[in-house]
Amino acid sequence: MIDDMIEHAELLISSGENDRALALYDQVIASAAPDSFLYSRRGLLRRLSGDFDGAENDFSAAIKLSPDDAGLYCDRGATLAHRMSTTRNIGATDKSNLLTEILTDYNASLERDPSNSNAWLAIIETELLLHEWDAAISHYAQCRAHMWNKEYSLIRAWLGCLSLCLAGEDVNNEDMAPLYNKTIRLNRNAWCVAEIDNLIDELKSIHDMAGKIYLAMVIHQNFLGHFDENPIRME
Repeated sequence: MIDDMIEHAELLISSGENDRALALYDQVIASAAPDSFLYSRRGLLRRLSGDFDGAENDFSAAIKLSPDDAGLYCDRGATLAHRMSTTRNIGATDKSNLLTEILTDYNASLERDPSNSNAWLAIIETELLLHEWDAAISHYAQCRAHMWNKEYSLIRAWLGCLSLCLAGEDVNNEDMAPLYNKTIRLNRNAWCVAEIDNLIDELKSIHDMAGKIYLAMVIHQNFLGHFDENPIRME
């Protein structure tokens, strides 16, 4: 019975019926023994529905059950990042504290799986949001060997080139090469760009960033040109 409900829920997710799938996972979790997979699946569905508190609770429950699962820390970090992107008028201190918490989750993921491409990229992005340009550049350099496909290499190039230009460093053709390769296409779910959208808007108001932000906008627009549909932005 439980297995049938899970199978049905996964079919609903495949067909885009996330609300019905979420209702099924609610029933399964209420009936079944605690299981990290069940909590992680419901956490994903809650995050997609905008219930970030519920998603965070589910991923935390999953981590308690499977503390060595690197992906769960990435999922919880992404949930916190999406919540931050949708929070209006967040104060500088609260934002910094939340970003530090997010970075802790991504680092915990990487400690458990050093080959986790998503964790490497998320760390670079979070360091950008913290204005830690040098740390972002360092991780950009370190993670090249862990980009397992051309899509990951493209996202790495986008974040790395942003890190370099915001730090006032030269951005060369080798760094930009994946961004120039328009045969690399991304589906709209490949990466949520809301956090970088917000960063660029934030930096526009800083006078001495004017020259750097122009190049950052060029890099960002070049990256957006690789999406076949408008990329995900949390509303």
